[in-house]
Amino acid sequence: MVPCIVLFLRMVVPRGRLLFRRHYHHIQPKPVQQPSDSYDIFHCPELPPENYPREYPILEVLGNWNVTVLVPPKTIYQGICVFDVTAAVKRGISREDIENQIQNYRAAEVPFVVRNDPAVLQSVELWNRNGYLSRKLQDKRFEATLSNTTIVTFFNTNPEWNNIPEHFVSPTRDVPMTYAEWYTRAQRSSHNNNHKQQEYAYLRLDACLPDKNCDSTYRGNPNELDDADFIYNDLPFFHPNNNNHNSSKSLYPIDIEKARGIQCRFASPGLTAEAHFDNERNYIAMLKGERRFLLAHPQNCPNLYLYPPKHPLERHTRVDWSQQVNLNDSFPNFWRATINEVVLTAGDVLYLPTYWFHHIVSLTLNYQCNTRSGYSVEYDQTIYDCGFFYDFPDE
Repeated sequence: MVPCIVLFLRMVVPRGRLLFRRHYHHIQPKPVQQPSDSYDIFHCPELPPENYPREYPILEVLGNWNVTVLVPPKTIYQGICVFDVTAAVKRGISREDIENQIQNYRAAEVPFVVRNDPAVLQSVELWNRNGYLSRKLQDKRFEATLSNTTIVTFFNTNPEWNNIPEHFVSPTRDVPMTYAEWYTRAQRSSHNNNHKQQEYAYLRLDACLPDKNCDSTYRGNPNELDDADFIYNDLPFFHPNNNNHNSSKSLYPIDIEKARGIQCRFASPGLTAEAHFDNERNYIAMLKGERRFLLAHPQNCPNLYLYPPKHPLERHTRVDWSQQVNLNDSFPNFWRATINEVVLTAGDVLYLPTYWFHHIVSLTLNYQCNTRSGYSVEYDQTIYDCGFFYDFPDE
């Protein structure tokens, strides 16, 4: 009887849609909705409403769901819009109209999520085929960041740029590692209910277009590690020159002159990247599993207590978000910060504007790929007033 049911589902449910649901590990939590809310995150207006995206007191959000807990509660504090491409077409909204709406939010430089884009779902299906990545990556060596804790914080100790404190201790170390070696570690972490092991590994690999200088590559200098340039073929929606009408190029406009390649990060459950900002706009695609993103407008900068400019941990918060005891003593204005959150699952693409803060928690074993394309000036003054100066040309 069971095989008949499966066959029936395959006949009546589109392949991509069935695939997308298969990659859920948790029940998708419902967002908090207040009586005064001016928009529904799943049916957003044509243009971003005033004060979009709504944010909530940080202690209220963290009290509802501690960052050390991997299973979502029934409700979360989500303020950003989700544009479900497939669902919109089924509701009678034309593909052109949903693309125009997404472009409006992109032009306003605010965060949002694109969901169920067929082009992305094809890549999800490819990367989740049994043995596909193992065969593709084989014995190639990539950069793995190792940490003694579940926190992975990136740092810079270049003496020509950084002011290195006398007793500074590097929070992580980088080593060459194959995908197979990483996967073995990640599987061990996934089956460890306490999420405790000696070292956690965060595997990082990148793709670069020919004749492009991807200065964020993880290959060492000179090229000590292997490339993963095939990713451009596997994720064509992130290719600047992809003109296929099914590729969703209009959803993810990438300026080829400012493109910095595609960077992919592979993480095990519990790994956390503490709150920080990046100085470029970013598209982030989930290819497997789930990650929780806590987002904050750049105006929250003074209340997030960042390490100062030129510190090795510049742009990162000094506050341990998992601890809410005695925060007022060390960080008296932390409670004033406001944030919102979203759980990204395989097939989701998050747009993150320049300077927006993001705190990331891996809820399951997962693959994430992102691409950066240029820099926007909307929040320059806000971040400058917080003491950070990045001299980029206007666009």
